[in-house]
Amino acid sequence: MAKQEISDPCAPMSAEAVRAFVRQNDDFAFEMQVAAEIKDILRVEVRHGASYVDPVTLKPRQFDVRFRVEEDCKAVYYAVECKNVAPAYPVIVCGRKADANENFHDVIVSRGQLGTLHASVKRAGATYFCAGEFVGKSILKPGKGRDGEIYEGWSQALASAHELVEEAVMIGAPLDKTSFGAVFPWLVVPNGALWCVDFDRSGHMNEPKLATYCRYFVGHRVSNLLHVSEPICLSHVEIMTIGGMRELLGQLRNIRYDWDDWIPQKIRSAFVGGA
Repeated sequence: MAKQEISDPCAPMSAEAVRAFVRQNDDFAFEMQVAAEIKDILRVEVRHGASYVDPVTLKPRQFDVRFRVEEDCKAVYYAVECKNVAPAYPVIVCGRKADANENFHDVIVSRGQLGTLHASVKRAGATYFCAGEFVGKSILKPGKGRDGEIYEGWSQALASAHELVEEAVMIGAPLDKTSFGAVFPWLVVPNGALWCVDFDRSGHMNEPKLATYCRYFVGHRVSNLLHVSEPICLSHVEIMTIGGMRELLGQLRNIRYDWDDWIPQKIRSAFVGGA
């Protein structure tokens, strides 16, 4: 009978083993793909992998990707977290049709400069997040301990978005102008790794569907900011696959033709110098 070889647990790791481990466990290559697609489609500056201070824990963290799209004192800011999850262990979002009070996002209105800087918050109704759409209420992930991995992903997107809220507040504008900004956190996963499970009002579960995009309601309030006396609400985290992200980027590429979904004309026209 031939002897069975026993691998040495203390043996050095081979290059092939390192390559396989990184491919299966690291998000870096996936982050690079996401950042490259954003830059290629939108032709905007994309920030990748810099550090910031978590506003809750006050500990240093590293964001994945940030970018913004802007034109004539209007800007939308994006904090993007990337999770390279396998379709065998997908993200499963459970939810229902959105209530009327869940269809909104906040617009930051910034005016003045230096000593005269002042910002306020205006609520955009069902322009971007529309009535009747599916909205996530809980997130699951198969596999022991994997729920925490996804919670960390979307919570980091929110934490990263805090600094972008501060940017939108501090941008200011000359006295005869007004700046408008909105901030959106994203969580991006690979294609085939996002499922949505829709429940009706009686709690009946409908057939799960493979998805490319869904929104997840968080109602997260950002408070105690300089130059603004009221909290700013990050209403949703948007969860999407690479394919879903491409569709949204296609819409953003044409934003100059219609800003109304993101920065509604009704809000802009209420201010002198509103573009």
